[in-house]
Amino acid sequence: MTQEWEDDLHFARLSIDDLDELAKAWRLRAQEGDVTSSAVAKALESVVQQRRAAAAVRDRVLAARRAWAPLRRAARWAVSRR
Repeated sequence: MTQEWEDDLHFARLSIDDLDELAKAWRLRAQEGDVTSSAVAKALESVVQQRRAAAAVRDRVLAARRAWAPLRRAARWAVSRR
């Protein structure tokens, strides 16, 4: 039973929004006096920031690919006509 649970946990990945909500919850706990909660909140916030930055890069790359697709198709067509 424990192994199955650990396998499920291994493949679990929280969304950026879920992590952000967790960070906020830990931040509230830190305000209530829980000393280690601040460190946990900072770590979660760091992960959220990194994931958002990576998602923004992915979005820009995909947009660039879509924008250049017609030119790439035209270039392939032109090369194939030689």
